[in-house]
Amino acid sequence: MNWKFWKKQSDKLEFWTEYPPLSDPSLSYLWPQPASKLFPEWIKDVPKEQPLPEQFRKNIFEKTFPTIKKCPVFAETLVQGVIIPLWQDYKILINEDLSYHWEGRVKHHSLKIDVHPNPQYINFLPQHERDRLATTLKFVCPWHIKTPPGWSCYQMPLYYHFQDWSVLLGSIRTDTHHEINTQVAFPKSLIGKEILIPRGTPWAWYVPYKRQTLGLEHIEYDPIMSQASWYSSISKFYDGYTTSGKKDRKDTKKG
Repeated sequence: MNWKFWKKQSDKLEFWTEYPPLSDPSLSYLWPQPASKLFPEWIKDVPKEQPLPEQFRKNIFEKTFPTIKKCPVFAETLVQGVIIPLWQDYKILINEDLSYHWEGRVKHHSLKIDVHPNPQYINFLPQHERDRLATTLKFVCPWHIKTPPGWSCYQMPLYYHFQDWSVLLGSIRTDTHHEINTQVAFPKSLIGKEILIPRGTPWAWYVPYKRQTLGLEHIEYDPIMSQASWYSSISKFYDGYTTSGKKDRKDTKKG
C-alpha cells in the first residue's frame, strides 16, 4: 500500500478513478470540472441588464435594471467547487412495482447502479413528497476525491440545470472518505418511461468547505453597516458583485 499518498499534505482537491479507461486524456471532458466551466446554457444567454418598463421607473434616468447575472447569489454560487459530468450513457426503466432495470455501454463494478430502498429515505418523507417520488437509485461513481485534512465536500443537486431527477443533498468527509456515490431521486412521473441520460450530462456538484463551527451572536444594528456594504459593492468599486465573481473564478482555477 502506498502510505505516502495518504500521509502527504495537499492544498488541492485531488481526484482519481477506479476505472482506468477514464484516465485517458481524450476523455478529460468527463473528468471533474470547475463549476465555472459548466454554467447552464440558459444563464449564458442572460444579459447583464434589461430595459426597465416605464411604469416601474422612479425617475427619468432610471432606464435599465440588473438581471440575475449581477446578483451575488448567482455570481458567487455558480463558480464554487467542481461538477462531475456523467461518466457514461445510461438507459433506465422504473416499473410500476418500483423495480428497475438499467443498461450502460460499460458493465463494471465502479459504474453500476444500485437501489437505495425507499425504507431508507422516501418512506419517511412528508406525504406530499412520498406522493411525488418513485424511488431513489444509487449511482456508483467511478471517481474518488480527496480534500486536505479538516475539509469536507457538500454534495448538491444542480439546481439551475432543471433536470427531472435530483441528486440528494449531503456532506462527505472527503479528507478520509473518498467515495462519492450519488443518491438520485426519481419522480413518479417517470415510471414506465425509458429514461435516457447521456454521458457528459452535468451530474453532481461538490463544494469543498472547511469544517469549523462559528459562534452565533446578535449585535445591534448601526446604519453605518448598510452604508459600508453599499460603498464596497457599488460606490468606490463599481459593479462590486461582478468584481467578486471574477475573483471567485480566479480562485476556482487555482484550486
